[in-house]
Amino acid sequence: MEIEMESIINTIVITISSIISFFGQKEIIGLCIGAVGSAVWYRVTGSVEQAQRNKQVAALIEGNVLENSQIAIENLGIVENEIKGLSNEKFTLDPLKDFIPTSADLLLLDSDFNHQKIMALWSSLKK
Repeated sequence: MEIEMESIINTIVITISSIISFFGQKEIIGLCIGAVGSAVWYRVTGSVEQAQRNKQVAALIEGNVLENSQIAIENLGIVENEIKGLSNEKFTLDPLKDFIPTSADLLLLDSDFNHQKIMALWSSLKK
């Protein structure tokens, strides 16, 4: 039993020392550093690009919501003029303006917001 245990320990020591000597070579160390560096660089640049896309999506949606709000106010003015002109049969020549799309699909397709931010932006679309 002791001989088997000693044999297993010797095998483990030999395996560990061969792994250390393999990874101790300059080429392998350089390869590992390069792989880790590339992974870190990809992760950092990916998160920075995603943050920029998130800002663009939020700005686009908020801008569209504000523009739709202005269109709604203008449409209310047109409707008021139409109601006032009913008795005189004078009507406004300008038709109601259509609302612009809010690009809400960008919340799900192009952004990577946390749940609370998505809900806040989604709620602003409903106003």
